[in-house]
Amino acid sequence: MMDNSSTLHLALPAVHTVASATAPISYIAQPRAFSTSVNPLVFFSVLDHYLRRNAGQDRVIGTLLGVRSEDGSEVEIKGCYPVPHLESQDQVEVDMEYHRTMFDLHKQVNPKEVIVGWYATGADLNSYSALIHDFYQKEVSSFPAVHLTMDTALTNERLGVKTYISAPVGITSKADNCMFIPIPCDVKYFKAERAGLELLASTKNSESGSTTLLSDMDNLERSIVEVQQMLERVSEYVDSVLAGTVPANNTVGRYLMDTVSVVPKVDAAEFEKMFNSHLQDLLMVIYLANMTRTQLAVAKRLEKLIKMGRVIRAQRKGPGGIFKSHTRLRKGAAKLRSLDFAERTGYIRGIVKEVIHDPGRGAPLAKVQFRDPYRYKMRTETFIATEGTYTGQFIYCGKKAALNIGNVLPLSSMPEGTVICNVEETVGDRGALARTSGGYATVIGHNTDDGKTRIKLPSGAKKVVFSTARATVGIVAGGGRIDKPLLKAGRAYHKYRVKRNSWPKTRGVAMNPVDHPHGGGNHQHIGHASTIARDAVPGQKSGLIAARRTGLLRGSKKLKE
Repeated sequence: MMDNSSTLHLALPAVHTVASATAPISYIAQPRAFSTSVNPLVFFSVLDHYLRRNAGQDRVIGTLLGVRSEDGSEVEIKGCYPVPHLESQDQVEVDMEYHRTMFDLHKQVNPKEVIVGWYATGADLNSYSALIHDFYQKEVSSFPAVHLTMDTALTNERLGVKTYISAPVGITSKADNCMFIPIPCDVKYFKAERAGLELLASTKNSESGSTTLLSDMDNLERSIVEVQQMLERVSEYVDSVLAGTVPANNTVGRYLMDTVSVVPKVDAAEFEKMFNSHLQDLLMVIYLANMTRTQLAVAKRLEKLIKMGRVIRAQRKGPGGIFKSHTRLRKGAAKLRSLDFAERTGYIRGIVKEVIHDPGRGAPLAKVQFRDPYRYKMRTETFIATEGTYTGQFIYCGKKAALNIGNVLPLSSMPEGTVICNVEETVGDRGALARTSGGYATVIGHNTDDGKTRIKLPSGAKKVVFSTARATVGIVAGGGRIDKPLLKAGRAYHKYRVKRNSWPKTRGVAMNPVDHPHGGGNHQHIGHASTIARDAVPGQKSGLIAARRTGLLRGSKKLKE
C-alpha cells in the first residue's frame, strides 16, 4: 500500500446542484463544469481603478458583483468596485469596513447582484492572492469565489484577462494552501455595447488615437458594406466547397440553408418598385414634418404681432420688485452689503445713523453708513437691526471682523454654537434666512473638506450652506416679551394690523383669557354698560334703553339688594 502521509491531495471545488427525487446519486455528487461571463463595463472600471492608484502601488484589487445560475455553475459578472489595500513584505491589509459599506450601497441600487469574487491587476499569483481569495471565499459562502486578473503591463500586447477558482492543496487546511485553477471566461455584451466597443476598437489604427461619432447615413453605409463583405465571404466558401478545395461542413450548410430560407424570393423589378414606394413615403413624411415646423414658426410670429401694445410692453418690463420705489412709508429692501474685495479679504467699518420702523415689517431697520471703497463718497445700507443695536454703533463687515453683535462675518469665521440672523442662502444674495423679528439661527458645525456649514433655522430644520455665506451676529430685534400678556384689546389689534394679518372677527368674550382681555367664562359683556341713564338727554334715549339681561346667571335668583 502507498503511504498516504506523503501524498499530495488536490480536490476540485464541487459546484452544488439541486437534487431531485428521480436523479441518480452519482450524478448529484459529480462536480459540474464552471464558466464565467464578464460585462465589458467591468474591464473599464478595473482599468480606471488602476490608472487612479496611489504612487508606488504595484497592483489594485476590488470586489466583483454579479449573478449566479440556480446550480451555481455559471457566473455572470456585471459590476465591480475598488477596495483599498496595502501590501508589504510581511503582511497584506484590506479595508473591510470600506468593502462592507460599498456593498451595502450597491445593494440599494441592484438588490439582485451578489458578491461573486474579486479582481486584481497583474498576471502574477502569489501567497497574498491566496489570502485575499480566502477572505472572498468566506463572503460567497458555499459557492466558489471567482478571481479575475488583468495584465495591465500588456506583456503580449494584450490585457490578458483570466479567471480562476481555487482548490485546497496540502494535508492541513490553511488560508494560503490553495491552487488557482483557470476556468473559461467569455465577454457578454448587448448590441448597443457592441457598437460602442467596435467604435473604440476603430481608434487602434488611427494616428491620433481618437475617432468621431458617425451620422445615421454613415452608419447605414457602413452596415451595407459589412453585409456585402460577409456575402462575398459566404459566396467564396460555397464556391470552394462545390469545387472540392474545402471540405464540406454539415453544420455550416444547414445554417446557411436556414438563413437563405428566411429571405423572401422577390423579383428585381418588383423589389425596386417596393423600394421606390417606401422611399416616396419617407420623403412625404419628411416634407410634412418640415411643413409643420414652418407653420408653428409662422403662428408664433403672428401671435406676437396680434399681442403688440400694452401687454407686450408690460411683459418686457417685468413684474419689478416690491421695494423698487423707496418712499416715506416703504423704506427699502433690507439687505447686507454687496460682497466685494474688502469683505472677502479684510473688513470695512460702518456706523449706525438711524434705527427706523418699516410698515409691514415686525423687525426694525438700521441705516448704516459706509465709506465707498472705490469712490470718494458715502453709501448708506439698510440692515435688519439686531437686539442691542443703537445709534452711533460701529458695524464691521468682513472676514476679519470681530465676533460682536451686529457685525457681519462669513460662516467659516464663526465657531459652533454662534447665534446668527439674516443668513445668506447662496453666496452674495445679501440675506435670505432668519430675518423675522425675534428669529435667529444657530451654527451647528463646519465641514472643511467640502467648504459647507450646517445651521439650524428658526423652524428647527437643519440646512447646509456654503461656509463663505455671510450672516449677522445676534438675534433679530423686535421680538418683544413673549411672557408679557397683551393686557388690552387695542394692543392685540395693533399687533395684527402691523403684521398685515386680518383682524379676527371673533368676539373677545368668546375667547380664552390668554387670547383676549375679555376672555373667560361666567360673564358675557365687559366694558361700558349698554343701558342708558334715565336722566340722559333726549337724543341718547333712542333704541334699546333697558338691558336685555340683568347680569345674573341663567337660572339664578336675586337674594338681596
